Amino acid sequence: MKLNRRRKKIEFKYVVLIVIAGILILIGFLSLSVKGDRHQTFIEKGIRDIGLNIQKVLYTPFRFIGDKIDEYSDMKRIYKSYKELDERKSKINVLEAENEELKKSLDELKKLLELKNHLSEYEKENAAVINRNVGDWYNTLTIDKGEKSGIKVGMVVITDSGLIGKIIKTSFYTSDVKLITTMDLNTKISVGVSSKDNTTYGLLSGYDIKKKELLVIDIIDDTPINIGDKVVTSGLSDVFPKGIIIGTVSKIESDDFATSRRVRVTPATNFNSLRYVTVLKGDIAND
Repeated sequence: MKLNRRRKKIEFKYVVLIVIAGILILIGFLSLSVKGDRHQTFIEKGIRDIGLNIQKVLYTPFRFIGDKIDEYSDMKRIYKSYKELDERKSKINVLEAENEELKKSLDELKKLLELKNHLSEYEKENAAVINRNVGDWYNTLTIDKGEKSGIKVGMVVITDSGLIGKIIKTSFYTSDVKLITTMDLNTKISVGVSSKDNTTYGLLSGYDIKKKELLVIDIIDDTPINIGDKVVTSGLSDVFPKGIIIGTVSKIESDDFATSRRVRVTPATNFNSLRYVTVLKGDIAND
């Protein structure tokens, strides 16, 4: 049994060797027959076709593997290019966001500088907001200028858009500002509601957080008021100078006892985005 197995193995090896030798002979003969421009015999043509077909079969796996390697290389190169483009896009998005933020800051600073042409009787001190507590968001904020910069309690604080409040506390390098949106009911500001031909007066007192509207109460005369009329400081007190914009009328209502009117005011300043402010230094000089 063992002898038969060995014989079969030997016979199989010989068969393989014979086949390989035959293939090599065919390929060799093919290469010789291809050389030159002489006319090939019928047998040579047949051998040539057989050899080429065998060669084609032998090369097919290698060609397949080569194609797959090329595909993998292409995919790898494409993926690398995609990653590079994705990284570039992310960097561009970051740069665009930073650029937009810088533009906003520059616009705010530019508008603050333009205040030099307004309220000319006041010396102005520009400052940055450095602290604002979430729990006290609409009541107070802190700026980065204090007594060393000549800031005093009671000075008026504005933005490029309008009035925001007054100084209530100072330290050497910082100051606290009470906002006109404060929930402190004791804080009332005399204001004028100005239409094209008329001005009527009331008291700014309170802020509707949900609707983001200021409230002007105690308007007792019957002077016509229209939606869109400007609301400004009246100058009737010794705290705020005359004519600083506060906002525009968004709604007109009667009070609870129908004895006077009140109006809702859309603030000129965005109180959720306060970054730079200006402090008006000096004594108030109302007309």
